[in-house]
Amino acid sequence: MLKMTRHPIAYSLVFGFVLLATLSLSAILHSLFMTSVLSGDAGAINIAGSLRMQSYRIAYELKRSANPTSIAALIVEFDQKLDTLITITSKHVKQNQQLIEELEGIQLSFENMKQLAYSNPETYHRNVDGFVSQVDAFVESYEHWAEAKVSALHRQQIGASVFTLFIALIFTALIYCRLVVPLQKLTNTVIKLGKGDTSARVPPAYKDELGQLATTLNRMAEEISQYQTQLENKIIAQTKELSRNNQILEFLFNLSKRLSAFSPDITGIKQHTTDALSEICHEKTLYWQTNEPKPRSATFYWVHIASDHSYLVCDSAVVIEPWKKQIFETIGDLFENAYRRSETLGNEKRIALHEERNAIARELHDSLAQNLSYLKIQVVRFAKQKEMGADSDTLNATLQELREGLNSSYRKLRELLVTFRTQHEELSFEQGLQNILDDFNRQSGNLSISLHMDECWPGDLDAHEEVHCLHIIREALTNVFKHASATRIQVRLKCNAEQLKILICDNGIGFMPEPNKPEHYGLTIMAERAQRIGGSMTYGKCEELGGACVKLEFNKKKSTGATHG
Repeated sequence: MLKMTRHPIAYSLVFGFVLLATLSLSAILHSLFMTSVLSGDAGAINIAGSLRMQSYRIAYELKRSANPTSIAALIVEFDQKLDTLITITSKHVKQNQQLIEELEGIQLSFENMKQLAYSNPETYHRNVDGFVSQVDAFVESYEHWAEAKVSALHRQQIGASVFTLFIALIFTALIYCRLVVPLQKLTNTVIKLGKGDTSARVPPAYKDELGQLATTLNRMAEEISQYQTQLENKIIAQTKELSRNNQILEFLFNLSKRLSAFSPDITGIKQHTTDALSEICHEKTLYWQTNEPKPRSATFYWVHIASDHSYLVCDSAVVIEPWKKQIFETIGDLFENAYRRSETLGNEKRIALHEERNAIARELHDSLAQNLSYLKIQVVRFAKQKEMGADSDTLNATLQELREGLNSSYRKLRELLVTFRTQHEELSFEQGLQNILDDFNRQSGNLSISLHMDECWPGDLDAHEEVHCLHIIREALTNVFKHASATRIQVRLKCNAEQLKILICDNGIGFMPEPNKPEHYGLTIMAERAQRIGGSMTYGKCEELGGACVKLEFNKKKSTGATHG
């Protein structure tokens, strides 16, 4: 049994079951054998008991002088029973010499009794009691011997039962120790693993199937624990990296925001950048320099800012990681873009100033310069008229024209100042138009001016279009104010998919063409302004109000997508 622990548990269980079955079968077979032996003993005792009765029957028949044939038959029957008793006894009592001797004595006594029954019945009667006593003694001895065998059988059965119980207890203990306990340990470990306790292990067991299962389970638990540890470490590392990336993105966003501001202090931002970058990258040797640094290496890295010929240098004690190099390159790009943006803004300011000067010069040339040229001609004309001795009416008419020309020039100058002030203040087209209408409403007491604008009118006309449209509207309103004798004016702004229209209509006297009048060049200037924005001017009668109608038409630009709203 001690060697069984070295074998696989399946073999041990099979051997234990076979052993218990063998012991049980042996006990059963022994009991069956003893039962058959005891049954033979009972038969022998019964036959021996019948011999006593047979002896008395023979004596009875002899006493009543029965037929010799019937007496002979009884003797033959007695002889047969005696032979059967001898046969049975020879099988079951080989080890009991006393019973064999007593049976042999009975056999010899029966031979004598048989002769007396035939020859001398009286002597048979006298000896029959002694013979029966001899048979009784044999039966008593046989019964004692049978009882001894029954007692031995009981003892053997008790011993076999105790031994079988002992083997069963040992086998049960074996099953408990090698099957139940390991299974409980395996089950407890599996439950702990199921609850997330990856440190749970099965204690060392026997080198059997359950021991192999426990070893496999421990190895699997160890792999799970290692994988979980690796996964947790990976999550921690990724979380740390994500936090670092968020910090880097926030830093780059703030840096980009500061560099994108109007006229940023790039020198101060550079110093702040190195301080913040040292904290993020955990690099103490981050600095700016203007001299060309030494070549790059694994621990020395720099980024060149070409616009101001400066270098962002990192002189590290360890190998510089790729993500740090990427940050340095991004910072270099941001500063490079900031310098370029600053340069671009400067160029744009110069271009804007140049364009503004050109616009002022163009507006002065288109309006005020022509008026002044006209006044110059009128002055020369007035001087010639005076030299030639013209009458006072002619001179006064010329002076009146000079006075009107000066007033017109002064008005043009004021209009230009208002227009350029509006442009400088960066007002929208709608606000600039409303300011013009408000000015005319203040100047005229009985003149009503209304504005009608379609909802689809774009809100993103370029500055060139806005200036010319406002000048055309102002010129048209001035003409109505001076010449139309109107009490009502409508300014309409219409639009469709392709064209924009501006209509200035009144209820005055309409157009009265006077080609020889010098002031009529104002309509020509309006037409020239319309051509500059790719449009055209038309002049006609307003059917609704009954007066004149000035209409400006020009194409809508493709980029003009925003609407008035």
